Amino acid sequence: KSAYPFSRNRGAISGHAFVLANAALTGVAPVGIVIGEIDRSSGNLKLPAHFWRALMVLAEGSGGRLIIPASAEPMFINLLALEKPDFFFKYEVLIASSLEEFVTLASKESSAQHEEVYNKFKLIKEKSAGSALGAYLTNKFVRERLQEIVAQAPYHVSAKTLLIYGSASRPRYLTREALAAEI
Repeated sequence: KSAYPFSRNRGAISGHAFVLANAALTGVAPVGIVIGEIDRSSGNLKLPAHFWRALMVLAEGSGGRLIIPASAEPMFINLLALEKPDFFFKYEVLIASSLEEFVTLASKESSAQHEEVYNKFKLIKEKSAGSALGAYLTNKFVRERLQEIVAQAPYHVSAKTLLIYGSASRPRYLTREALAAEI
């Protein structure tokens, strides 16, 4: 399996370019939106500068699969405080903790396990149409299906966050990081 020679070009590419270069070398097209930078010193994924601003712009977008670094996960809870739970149906948000996961989750050709998770979430999303989102997410059967997704795919931020929204413990205030970015 060919892969982009990351070790030789660590400082020259960002997360987007890494995914595209890998696609060019492997012939497997990417799908969705990727947000992330490659840390020049460690080679790990990190949040890009102005991530919150990019997230706010995406909230107005058309949706799809969104792949982000694992360090971004805590920021997504803020969308619930802003009463934007629909973001997690519009975008199927997935976290990647390594460059390999970043490429795998962004790939058009998914493994059988990933495909199963995507299909389960798609079904939940389709059945939510026409329902009040709050009432839909408090439904016992919907919550069970979301819990199944989280158990099978801990990287599935949309399922995790929608579970929080359907519970009594949803956030009411922005975190410091999000508040600072808003100001």
